[in-house]
Amino acid sequence: MKRVIILTSILIMLLTGCQQGESPDGANSSQVERPEVEEPRVEEPGSGEFNVTVTPINEVPNYFTPSNWLGDKKLFGISGSRLIIWNRENKQQRILAEDVWTGTISPTGKDVAYVNEQSLYVLDVEGGISISPVDLETKEKSIPVAHPMPYSWSPGGSKLIYAYDYEWSSEFYIYDSQTGTSKPYQFKNQDNFLSYPVGWINNKQLLFLVSSSEPKTGKQEYTESGYRNNLMIGDMAGNLQALTDNQDFNFVLSPYIGDGDNIAYILYNKNNDSKELHLLNPATGVDKVITNKSNLHTAVITANGQYILYHVKSNSADGSGQIYAVDLVSGKQKLVLEVTGSYSDLKMLSHNTKNQVIVTIKDSNDSKYEMKLINLSE
Repeated sequence: MKRVIILTSILIMLLTGCQQGESPDGANSSQVERPEVEEPRVEEPGSGEFNVTVTPINEVPNYFTPSNWLGDKKLFGISGSRLIIWNRENKQQRILAEDVWTGTISPTGKDVAYVNEQSLYVLDVEGGISISPVDLETKEKSIPVAHPMPYSWSPGGSKLIYAYDYEWSSEFYIYDSQTGTSKPYQFKNQDNFLSYPVGWINNKQLLFLVSSSEPKTGKQEYTESGYRNNLMIGDMAGNLQALTDNQDFNFVLSPYIGDGDNIAYILYNKNNDSKELHLLNPATGVDKVITNKSNLHTAVITANGQYILYHVKSNSADGSGQIYAVDLVSGKQKLVLEVTGSYSDLKMLSHNTKNQVIVTIKDSNDSKYEMKLINLSE
C-alpha cells in the first residue's frame, strides 16, 4: 500500500504547491499531432440556455460514495468498509462484501473486484462465488507484495486491470473472466514510472497516466512527482501512444473518460500555479480548453457527450464551492449548484445513458454525506 500513499501525497503536493473513442491504428510512442488549442469561451454564471434541475437524494447510507450506476434507481459504491448496491428509490441496500479497502463493479453488474487484508478477489454477484486472480498468475513478481489493487473493468465487463503498486513503478495484470486467466501487462515502448491506468477507452485499448523521470531541457530541479506526466493510450500488446505532450512541471489531474470520444482532464502548471480544464478527443487529437479557473477540482462528461460539469472549490475559510455546466455544442455555461459551508471532498458520477450526474458532498465530521441529482436538458 506504500505506492497508494505516495500517489496520494503526490496529488496533495501538486494541489497545494503546486468512460469513449478509439485512437488511430498502429499505436506507437509518437505523439498525436494536434491543431492549435482554441481560446476558452467563458460565459458568466447563469448565461446558459439549457435547463438544469437539482434534486436532493435523501436517506443515504452512512459514509456512502457511489462509483457506478446500475440502471436508473440503483447505485454501487462503498459505505464505510462495505461494498453495497443501494436503491435510491426504495432505500434498500444489498451488502456484497464487508471489511474491504476498495472495490469496483463491472459495467454489466455481474462481477465485483475488491481487495481486503487477505488479497484481491472477484465476486460473482448472482452466484456468490469468489475467486482470486492472484492464484491464476503465472509470472513471478519482481518484488513480493501482498495486495494488488483493482483499477477498472473493460466496457464489455470481462477484463479487469489490476496492479501491484511499488514506490516508483507498478506491475500491471489483466484478469479475463472468460478465459479464467491473469496475464501481465507490460509497457513495451515507454518507461513505467509513477504510472496508473485511468480506465478503458474500449475493450482493446487502455488509457494510462504516465510520469517522466527525465526532464525535457535538463534545467529543471527534480520533484517527487517527476518532471511532468502525460495521457497515453495502450493497446493489448503494451504499445503506448502519447495523447498529450506536456512541458516540464505540467501535470494532468483528475482525468475522466466520457462518451462521445472525449476525455476531460485538468492541466496543472506548477510554475505559475494555474489550471485549465481540457476536453480531448483521442481519435482526432483535438484538445480544447474549456475554462481556466485556478481552483478547479474535478470534472465529468454526461453520457451523450453534450455537457461537461466541473467543480471549483474556494480557498476561503468557509470552504464553499460551485459546480458549473457547459453545453459543448453551444459553448454556453451556467452555474448549476452552490456548495455552501465547509466540506472535505466532492465527487461527481455521470449516468451511463442519461444527462444526469449524482453529486456526493462529503463532510469528514458527519457520517451522512449530502447527495444531489443534477438533470440537464435542452
